[in-house]
Amino acid sequence: MQILVFGLLCFVWGFSWVAIKLTLEGFPPFLGAGLRFLLAVPLLAGYAVWRGVPIRLPFSVVKIVFVTAVLTYAFDYGLIYWAEQHLSAGVTAILFATFPIFTGLFSRWLLPGERLGFGVFVGLLLGFLGVFVTYSDGLRVAASGEALTAATAAVVVGAAGGALATVLIKRDLGGLHPVSLTLWQMIFGSSGLIAFAVLVDDPPGAVPGWPALFGLVYLGVVASALAFTLYYWLLAHSRAVSVSTMIFVTPVVALIGDSIVFGGDITPRIVAGMLLVFGGIGVTEFPRYRGHFRRLRSRSNEKMQGSKSIWRGRNGGASQR
Repeated sequence: MQILVFGLLCFVWGFSWVAIKLTLEGFPPFLGAGLRFLLAVPLLAGYAVWRGVPIRLPFSVVKIVFVTAVLTYAFDYGLIYWAEQHLSAGVTAILFATFPIFTGLFSRWLLPGERLGFGVFVGLLLGFLGVFVTYSDGLRVAASGEALTAATAAVVVGAAGGALATVLIKRDLGGLHPVSLTLWQMIFGSSGLIAFAVLVDDPPGAVPGWPALFGLVYLGVVASALAFTLYYWLLAHSRAVSVSTMIFVTPVVALIGDSIVFGGDITPRIVAGMLLVFGGIGVTEFPRYRGHFRRLRSRSNEKMQGSKSIWRGRNGGASQR
């Protein structure tokens, strides 16, 4: 089940890079991000009422829910939306692929039970290298923009904020129902984004077109209400750094989506980058399954020893006859 949810989230959030670009064609960045999560709020609230999910927050966790909401939605996504005005989706994906590395660093500090070995960091760096190789051509193209430095810093800082929120959620909020956690975070996050949009965003120049509206609805319903609920469920059942490696896969999905929607090309360099991405994930996850592989090997050896004993017993019986 965990692998299925992981794969679904990779697909949903991979296409969300394309949907963000579509949304920015009709909405200013902070307003677009705020409306995305505001759209998800009544859907989550209705689902909670229908399924009888308790949505009242214990007073003891209100502060940490608010902090993680600011880090994840108002901070992380606000900066990403703003940066994508100046960077391509591919270049943004390169920079945001630092997310698992930050998650690994914060896990060492805040999650004593998730101490990461050298092999895990090698896998994270290998995955990041794969994303870099995949989008290196786009990175060179973007290097001449005046706002490049600010946009680059915004994505990296946003990735660090989102990684810190992931680790804090893993440490302090595992007891909350995923729907309740997602609902309250989006209430806090969307409120902050819309308030900030009123202060800094330029008003939309025209009525948003169908592509922008489609992007907004997809991001609000599928990539927010559904995806974040599944994400927090997965986070409660897996290591934080394991969940964060989906950031290496989503650029691959984004690339395919970009090729379909905007006509991008898939080159041998991109294929090589994809292979590095999956190799990095494999190296990262190997320590998690090493014990399982050892148990399988031990059982296999026991079966072989048992078969040899039976074979010897039969041969011995035959000789006695």
